[in-house]
Amino acid sequence: MKMNLAGLISPTKEVHGVTVRGLNFADLSAQWQTNGVRLMEAFDEVMAKANGSDDLMDVANSIIKYAPDLARAAFLSAINDKGEKHIIGDEELTAGEIWDTRMGIGKQMDIVIAIIDLTMNESDNLKKRLLSVLDKPTIQKMLAEKATSEE
Repeated sequence: MKMNLAGLISPTKEVHGVTVRGLNFADLSAQWQTNGVRLMEAFDEVMAKANGSDDLMDVANSIIKYAPDLARAAFLSAINDKGEKHIIGDEELTAGEIWDTRMGIGKQMDIVIAIIDLTMNESDNLKKRLLSVLDKPTIQKMLAEKATSEE
């Protein structure tokens, strides 16, 4: 039996010639394992700064300002970085080195905004699906359909 997994693949976005995706549980878990304390501190600072703002630019700016290491880590996760070298002019640099030395704050901001947007959209979809499953009429309908299909 062949499976079609196309509906499971997260959407991507091209930003300044780089394809990024939203973060997933594996990305967040890896960050939590290596930067848990810093992640909590940054979250508190970012939320205090961006509290009440629906503007992704405010949130992205706060992340880059208060937690540049986490913004960099999000970028590397979102491009599925494996540490390979990329030719830039006459140099070979890793994606992390490009982020650190060759990318300006504007490009970094655009990329972080795209990552946050893609991640939040995935999160919103997950919340909607969970709420629909927890909705009693939906559960009753699923149970009725299951009972009908078993007959």
